[in-house]
Amino acid sequence: MTKSMYNIHTVKVYINIKQYNYFLQAFYSAFNSLYVFILTVLPKTELTVDSKSPDFTGETANLKCVIESNHTDWRYKWYKDSAKLQSSDRYTVNTDTLTIRALTTSDEGQYTCRGQRDERPNSSQESEPINLSVNAQISFFIIPGFLLAACPYLLVTVVLLYKCSRARVKSPEAQRQSL
Repeated sequence: MTKSMYNIHTVKVYINIKQYNYFLQAFYSAFNSLYVFILTVLPKTELTVDSKSPDFTGETANLKCVIESNHTDWRYKWYKDSAKLQSSDRYTVNTDTLTIRALTTSDEGQYTCRGQRDERPNSSQESEPINLSVNAQISFFIIPGFLLAACPYLLVTVVLLYKCSRARVKSPEAQRQSL
C-alpha cells in the first residue's frame, strides 16, 4: 500500500433549491473506494431595519442581520445592490448591525447580509433583500426664506382687500339717499 491510498479527497458544492441553500460534501477514500455524502441546510438569515421607513436625508438607519443558529462566531458580510459594502465613516458594522449615518438618496437600494465562520457551517444563507428608501428632507431654513420672499405680496394683497371692503361700505348719508 502506498501513502496516497489513504488520502481522502473532499468536494464541496453549494446548491440552491427553492429558497433553501444546501451544502453538499462528498468524501472519497482511495483506500477503500468509499464515497460519503453529507447534505447540510445552511442557517437561515433574516434582515430587519431598526428605523422607521421611509428614512429621510441626514438621519441614521440601523440594519440588523439575524442568523438562526446556535453558533455565535459569525462574521457578517453586507451587500448593497449585490456589491459588498466596506466599513467607512458612514457605514459601520458592529457585530450583527450595519449603521448608515447621514443618509443620502445615494443610500437607496436593496441591502442583504450573510454570515461566515471558520467551522462548519462555513456560511449562512443570504438574507432576503430589504429595500431602503431615502426621502429628501425639507430644510427648516427653506420655509422662513419662502415666507420672507412672499411677505411683500401678502402685505399688498391684505391692504388691497381692506381698501376694497371699505369702498363697498357706504357712508350713512349715502345709504339714506339710496332709500
